[in-house]
Amino acid sequence: TLTAFYRRVHPAGPGWAAVAANAGAAAPRESLGMQFFNWILGCVLIYTTLFGIGKLIFKEWPAGAACIVVAVIAGALISRNLSQTDWEESPVAE
Repeated sequence: TLTAFYRRVHPAGPGWAAVAANAGAAAPRESLGMQFFNWILGCVLIYTTLFGIGKLIFKEWPAGAACIVVAVIAGALISRNLSQTDWEESPVAE
C-alpha cells in the first residue's frame, strides 16, 4: 500500500528514500525546505493582502500601500519559485 501511494504521489522528504528504492523510482528532486519557504510566503501574501486592503479602506494610505507592496513581492517570489520547480507528470493508475 505504501509503495502504491509513493508511485502515485512522489512525496518529497528524507524519510521516503527507502520507499522510493523499494518502488523502483528515483527520489524526488523537490526540496522540502523550498516548499516550506513557499508556504511561509503564502501566509505573508494572504495576511499582508488582508491587512493592506483593510488599511486602504480606512484611508491609512502609507500602511496600506506598504502591505500591498509586500504582498506583491511575496506573490512574485512564489511565482518565481514555482516556475523553477522541475514538475514532472506521473501517470495516474485508474
